Amino acid sequence: MRNFVKLLEITKIIIGGITLLGILVYFHACGKHKDLYPSCHWAQNAVLALVALLIVLALLALVMPAGRLKAGISIAMVPTALLMCIIPSFIISICANESMHCVSRFRPFTIVMGLVLAGLALVHTFFAILSSRPPKTDKKNEESIKMSSRQKKRGEEDIQETPMDDEWTFDDPEGIE
Repeated sequence: MRNFVKLLEITKIIIGGITLLGILVYFHACGKHKDLYPSCHWAQNAVLALVALLIVLALLALVMPAGRLKAGISIAMVPTALLMCIIPSFIISICANESMHCVSRFRPFTIVMGLVLAGLALVHTFFAILSSRPPKTDKKNEESIKMSSRQKKRGEEDIQETPMDDEWTFDDPEGIE
């Protein structure tokens, strides 16, 4: 299960990198028009900042040793990825013309990749919590495990103690002469 969690962490990093490069190279928003940047350019910058944050969080989850910390980081990635989806749709308006590059390529790519990253983060959260749980043991087995670990710490072998007689009896009540 821990290998699967590690695989999900690496997948999130790769998908984040693909998203970052995709927005920079092919799925970019509109460029400069008459010495001014349109609002879709600022939407692209906001999405790029969120993608960079998602990559940093995924890298952080990869190096964290504890499963609950990994789950917490993945929980933080879910709203960040969903915010990435709604920036070009609702928060920062982009061009109204359907043939523009930002409407036909940037917005759909951002929404799809944001949903993929949010889904991966949810799955990673679930499996990170499962992998951090200790295995279930019954009470009797647990006590024997604790006892043997204490003995090993002291360097003792697993020797069963035999009860000894507490009373000594002598034929001569006054003592041995």
